[in-house]
Amino acid sequence: LASSCAESISGNQRFNPFIAHAVFDYLAAFDSHGNPVEARVLIGEVGLTALLRYNRLDYIERHILFGDPAMIMDMGPPEIVTTVNDSLIDESYVYAGEEMETLDVVTRISDEEAISEISVLIVQGDVAFEVPASDYEETALIDTGFVRSRAYEVTYPHLPRLGQYSIRLTGTDYAGRTALSEFGVNTGSAEFYKDAALLEEGDIVHIDQTLRVELSRPVAFSEDDIEVKVDTVSADGFDEYRVEMTDTEGKEWEVSFIPELEAGDHIMTADVQGFLAERGFAYVPGDVDYFVDGRPLYENDFVSSEPVLEVLVKGTTDIDVVAVELDGADPESLWYEPDSTETSLTVGLSPVLGVGGHELAVTVDDVRVSRNFRVSDDLEFTEVSAYPNPFSDFVYIYYTLTSEAAEARLQVFTVSGRKIFEDRALTPYAGYNIYRYDGRDSAGDEIANGTYIYKVTVNSPSGEREFTAPMARLK
Repeated sequence: LASSCAESISGNQRFNPFIAHAVFDYLAAFDSHGNPVEARVLIGEVGLTALLRYNRLDYIERHILFGDPAMIMDMGPPEIVTTVNDSLIDESYVYAGEEMETLDVVTRISDEEAISEISVLIVQGDVAFEVPASDYEETALIDTGFVRSRAYEVTYPHLPRLGQYSIRLTGTDYAGRTALSEFGVNTGSAEFYKDAALLEEGDIVHIDQTLRVELSRPVAFSEDDIEVKVDTVSADGFDEYRVEMTDTEGKEWEVSFIPELEAGDHIMTADVQGFLAERGFAYVPGDVDYFVDGRPLYENDFVSSEPVLEVLVKGTTDIDVVAVELDGADPESLWYEPDSTETSLTVGLSPVLGVGGHELAVTVDDVRVSRNFRVSDDLEFTEVSAYPNPFSDFVYIYYTLTSEAAEARLQVFTVSGRKIFEDRALTPYAGYNIYRYDGRDSAGDEIANGTYIYKVTVNSPSGEREFTAPMARLK
């Protein structure tokens, strides 16, 4: 907005404060019916508001509006300032969590135009969880008569949990620009396990599996500071309950036990000095193992088109609580075989499968677990490896075939190409295979330390496939 120079300099001096007030102080926007609308800063509105409030309508004829009158006067992203327990914080601030207390998080967000969206997030690793709007309060500081204000105060009382995460507060204006304020929370950690594997949210836990949680805090704590539960039941009431300090300072502890639960969903909770962590899981009162043609069936394994599939359900012989599905449907025929000790049940089927992916699912006491596998009509290697490599006394050769072969063999060569060993009796199954090589040549003598070449070859009517890689012996 510029003067046309048709008025005196003193007139401009008196008029300019009205422009400033219209931008920064008491701008009010109204629709064509005189109703308040969402707060915003438009060039046309600023000029007209200033002219009308100056009460000199002739100035409308003496000023020139450059550009689009609907252009928003947006100086950039919103400004955002956060305090935690009345202390101003920045991005380097981390709440250490030495004592259990509620964090009073207060954030002020302001912008030249309206704040269109406010969010509060809990960020753990690469995953962000949105805090429900009911858990924090937005208070408009100005423009209280509009749908959205240009300035807000966000109050979020946060009760820290056991873990390492951050709290991220964001404000977005109508131009889509976002400002954020984020600070860290480090109250320790809780890692959940079933046996030696990580217990992920929603995992299946079977009978006789050990549940374990590794706990740590930035400060030392004692066994009396630890409380672990499954649902509302204390873990010290389960079999083989054990609490053990795993460092020398008392900052790291481990709790383990073997639960016996009803089938269904459960929550394991760890409480350390008031800080909580939890993990949900499904419990199956019986272990489920999958087999194909008498050998273990692994997740995403390959099988032949006419396999013998078996499911071993431990902990029950009641066929009424066991249901089997193949690709989401009931198989045409099943057989059931309880073991001699009457503690487990084998369910078998012999389907004819088409090329592609398949799922074998078992439901035990309303808890469903499944195993995915594949059928291919092409013979290829998907995974081949030698472990350990270098090896000392023996080495395992692992290989996965996409379909069944007629023959599989292993050959071992020196780096100069001389063959020193061959075995034509490797398993040719579709899927996962393993062979144990004892480090001897064809005469039964131990091979010397050094680098060798191993080659796995498979044959089928469609042709021959081979895989070659180095391995070393160091004894």
